[in-house]
Amino acid sequence: MRPESWREVQDWLNRAEYDLTAAGQLLEGSVPRPATVAYLSQQAAEKALKGFLAAHDQAIPKTHDLDRLVVLCEEIEEAFVDLEHPAHTQTIR
Repeated sequence: MRPESWREVQDWLNRAEYDLTAAGQLLEGSVPRPATVAYLSQQAAEKALKGFLAAHDQAIPKTHDLDRLVVLCEEIEEAFVDLEHPAHTQTIR
């Protein structure tokens, strides 16, 4: 991995960790904010997937689509197939 890629990977993962920490604080707060927790959790997953792509010197698409990001990661590592269904966005009724 190129040194500049390593910095980019660390940046994506640090931002993902920040989102997860904020989500945890909101979830445990005196007035839980589940919609914001869900949003921050999605953002953390997105950033972690982008970090994986950066670690493999792949172009990072400008997308929030977890399904698309999982497919791109799966092209590098087959194990990402296990994330296809959990990452799939479903409408809540």
